[in-house]
Amino acid sequence: MSKKIMLSLAIFLFIVGALAYRGRIIYFSSSKTKIPAGVTIAASFYPLVHFAEKVSGTSASVISMVPNGIEPHEFEPTPQDIIRLRQSKVFFYIGDGLEPWAERLKAELEPAGVRMISIAAAVTTLPIAEEEIIIAESEEEQAGYDPHVWLDPVRAQNIVALIRDELIQADPTHATEYRQNAANYTNELAKLHDAYEKGLAQCAS
Repeated sequence: MSKKIMLSLAIFLFIVGALAYRGRIIYFSSSKTKIPAGVTIAASFYPLVHFAEKVSGTSASVISMVPNGIEPHEFEPTPQDIIRLRQSKVFFYIGDGLEPWAERLKAELEPAGVRMISIAAAVTTLPIAEEEIIIAESEEEQAGYDPHVWLDPVRAQNIVALIRDELIQADPTHATEYRQNAANYTNELAKLHDAYEKGLAQCAS
């Protein structure tokens, strides 16, 4: 992994720890979990859950598909997982092969009224240098791009904007809150980008 990606990951983990608050995250691992009232959205795994929480605030419930400790490309949803996922208005996932199970669910979820939003289809993936492709581990990296777009603060801002727009479409009643929450978090990500650039400059020196 390159210094740039390693630094991005370190900064992302720092900002998540610094900014995270106790939002309403619902994990599928318990059969007793009940989804509270209000609009429900879903995200494939933690980074997208975190972004969705930041934008939704207290006006929406966020379902997390992949439990902590499981790689998104290794996860396989149970029938109960799918039943609960069908209760969401929007499902955010990275795409580009990172969650193959999500692509397989399209034929079932879209006719049920769940909007399937691929982040990679809307946000440019990270380019990989030629020397990094040689030692790439995943098929996506071997193809010359990195689907881990949430590690880049600028692309993270684009993800936040996408989630904001989809939430407003799904729940226009709370559009003002979604816009304000997205703006606040975008400002935090902009500050993160400044720190990211300074960190890269130090790595290069």
